[in-house]
Amino acid sequence: MQQPTVVPARRRPPMSTLLLVAVLASCSIYANLSFRVTDGTKYRYFPPFREYADFNMNDHLGAEYLNVARSMVAGKGFANPFTAQTGATAWMPPVFPCLLAGILWLSGGNEQVLMVAMIVLQVMSLVITGLIVLALVRQSSWRLASTVGLTMFVITVVSDFFMWFQFTHDMWLVLLALDLLVVGHCWWRPLGRMAVVWGIVGGLCALINPVVGGAWFIVSTFEARVERRWWNLAAAALTAAIVVLPWTIRNYAVFGRWIPVKANLAYELYQSQCLTSDGLLVRDTFFMHPYTTWNQERTEYTKLGEAVYLDQKDIEFRKSVSARPWDFLGRIGNRFTAATLRYQPFDPIEEWEIPEWVFLRRIIYPLPFLAVIFLVCSALWRPLGPARWGMIVLYVAYLTPYIAISYYDRYAVPLVPIKALLMFWASERIVALLPSRRRNRQAHLSPASRFPLGKIAVAVNHEPASLAACPVAEGVLEQT
Repeated sequence: MQQPTVVPARRRPPMSTLLLVAVLASCSIYANLSFRVTDGTKYRYFPPFREYADFNMNDHLGAEYLNVARSMVAGKGFANPFTAQTGATAWMPPVFPCLLAGILWLSGGNEQVLMVAMIVLQVMSLVITGLIVLALVRQSSWRLASTVGLTMFVITVVSDFFMWFQFTHDMWLVLLALDLLVVGHCWWRPLGRMAVVWGIVGGLCALINPVVGGAWFIVSTFEARVERRWWNLAAAALTAAIVVLPWTIRNYAVFGRWIPVKANLAYELYQSQCLTSDGLLVRDTFFMHPYTTWNQERTEYTKLGEAVYLDQKDIEFRKSVSARPWDFLGRIGNRFTAATLRYQPFDPIEEWEIPEWVFLRRIIYPLPFLAVIFLVCSALWRPLGPARWGMIVLYVAYLTPYIAISYYDRYAVPLVPIKALLMFWASERIVALLPSRRRNRQAHLSPASRFPLGKIAVAVNHEPASLAACPVAEGVLEQT
């Protein structure tokens, strides 16, 4: 007699995943309904909820990046970042302009199609990031892990509603690069047999954003220290350098100087030191940027050319620092505060037009940094695993260059997954320290496991290799 065929039931996506997709897609659809507004008074229904204030800038598309993409599609090469025909440039890294140029070319130069594509890619990057966060927090033994982790991720995203849903730039691409670092550190053994692949990831990260490339190197160094794989680190670093080298050679051939990825470091330093009162970039600062209008900076850039113009800005920056070194240090302190503890609106008008929103953001904003402080301090009595230390290292490595050089809130936006994870792990540890939680945990332990010999036996039965790279083991150990 023939046995009946059993068809396995399809597994439905977890409710938290469906909720994540629904929330992010709804936010994007809601934000872009503002394109349908014909009566300016109706803008009060969209952030920042003011009549005649249309804050939807999804047609921005990266400013200089878009201009370079247009130049590439027109057959003029990687050039003309500021609309004017100023020639070849290395003002920004190459990956995002090339991506924009590819979509423009495929769409026949239709920038409406490009905008839709960027909106979709931005939402998809957030969904991917949210799934990574959920996968990590679900490995905790905390019953509310998925709910708390998803909530923290959504709060972190929505607190930057303008940047994620009303503005298009390179944040989503930088976010995906950081996602690769998170996945690589928490799940792979990137400095094992995959050292060369990890090096390709590092080179790609650098060509997307040099700060992410630097963060890749620091996290890789941390990984090499934990696993004692210094030769593998050297192989990965060499591979990353080889990936970046063609772009560096192009820059040398065009400008006659070594520019590893991007050339505008001198302008970033000059802008923060000489064009701001406190070292923080705000909306008015960008009215003086060469991209914005035919201002003095655009005139000098066009007249001198990019290389000479940047040399001049470097000289002006150095003169300012030499004349007022303590002022430079004070500006670094202001950037540190703005990057970690106190939300500084990009548009100061928010302070008095939407004070409630600024107040809420200032409550949420310092939580990731406070989570870092708590986790580091709590490690004195309960050690942190490599996954948690890696995220702390990545958080610090990413923010430090912006604190030292130039900062406004867009630069920290891609830290979404790291911020959410740090807040989750800090909350998990705080709950574990509550007296009632500790009593319940002790009640569920076997008598043998309450003694040191029992703990040693449990530790021996775990494979050290799984503890080094797998966050599951870290979550279980923290509860035992």
